[in-house]
Amino acid sequence: MSTWRKDRPLKLPRAEHYFLFDRIAAGGMAAVHLGLLRGALGFSRVVAIKRLHATLAQDARRVAMMVDEARVAALVRHVNVVPTLDVIASGGEVFVVMEYVRGAALSSLATHEREQGRLLPADILVAVLRGALRGLHAAHEATTFEGEPLGIVHRDVSPQNILVGVAGIPRIIDFGVARAAGSLDNTRDGEFKGKLAYASPEQLSGEPVTRRSDVFAMGVVLWEILTGQRLFAGETDLDTYRNVLMAHIRHPLEVFDQGDEAGERMRLHRSRAEVERLGGVAMRALAREPDARFPTAEAMEDALGKEAASPAQVGARVRECAADRLAFEHSVVSSVLDRAAELEASDATPAAFASGEVEEEHSPTRLLSPKAPPRDQHATESAPFGIPLRPMIILVPAVLAAAFAGSFLGRIFQR
Repeated sequence: MSTWRKDRPLKLPRAEHYFLFDRIAAGGMAAVHLGLLRGALGFSRVVAIKRLHATLAQDARRVAMMVDEARVAALVRHVNVVPTLDVIASGGEVFVVMEYVRGAALSSLATHEREQGRLLPADILVAVLRGALRGLHAAHEATTFEGEPLGIVHRDVSPQNILVGVAGIPRIIDFGVARAAGSLDNTRDGEFKGKLAYASPEQLSGEPVTRRSDVFAMGVVLWEILTGQRLFAGETDLDTYRNVLMAHIRHPLEVFDQGDEAGERMRLHRSRAEVERLGGVAMRALAREPDARFPTAEAMEDALGKEAASPAQVGARVRECAADRLAFEHSVVSSVLDRAAELEASDATPAAFASGEVEEEHSPTRLLSPKAPPRDQHATESAPFGIPLRPMIILVPAVLAAAFAGSFLGRIFQR
């Protein structure tokens, strides 16, 4: 039986120029590790490597979905999208190599501010969303090498999937449930994938999705971080589904004028003019009829206006809000780089992947054993206001439609 010394990284079999180190984030389907690319003549580069959880590593459909995600992301070339660099099939597993971005998810920034009794400043919010919308527009406009539109729709836009780097550049991440021409997901009808609380009505109804579906999700993100409140999230998935389809959407000014803690916090950290202007943008993006929304992500970006923080100001806020998390990652990256030369001559042998020999989610791949990373909302897929988010794969609309049949809906929604 193969064993690993815990002070050594994992050299990927049949891809020996890559080394796998500490896990820095985890979602429902995969974890993201720090990695090192070693090239000739002393070249090295720190990368992020996505790896399916051990329980899913032999699931052919999950593997195909991850490869599909890498393929879609690789087709989008834009500064506001985290690029795919490589896909490795090694030791019975598939690894997706991505650019490593030192930063934090927008959800983490919003949570930190809320825990401090504040709201993310409006100019920071506008700067982040403008950049994210540029990346989203680039995805929507992506074409094949022959110039044919790819028809990419992200379908999982949320604060967790907007990564803000320490240089102040926001990036769209996680195309795991994106739809594109010829993608695997197009072969299966009647499924919803993504996060319910950020899904558009047409997604939940099983209707065709377009770029305006992503605009709706961006409207939810804007509404929530502007107000510091959740918009559609309910106590159960059924509640959330119902809210997205039918609940009244309040203009953020209604929250601003409330006499409760939420209204007081908004009045303390937002001007009425800011809320009126940005709230108007959110409300148009949140129109339940797709044709009433902004036609493109670019149009929504333009509507946000140019009163935005500079990249330097955004980066400073990221470093403040995510200081503990960034310090942890810095310690690991420093260790990786310090030992780059040693790895060149590493005599490590391949580990046994996806077998019973590996416990605690591939823990033998660690370079060193620092303390656990600080709690990070992006890594744990929590919502920006402390309510857990559950990425969902559910059948729609038939199953949920039955739950809403008849007088049940009438009793719930009678006002």
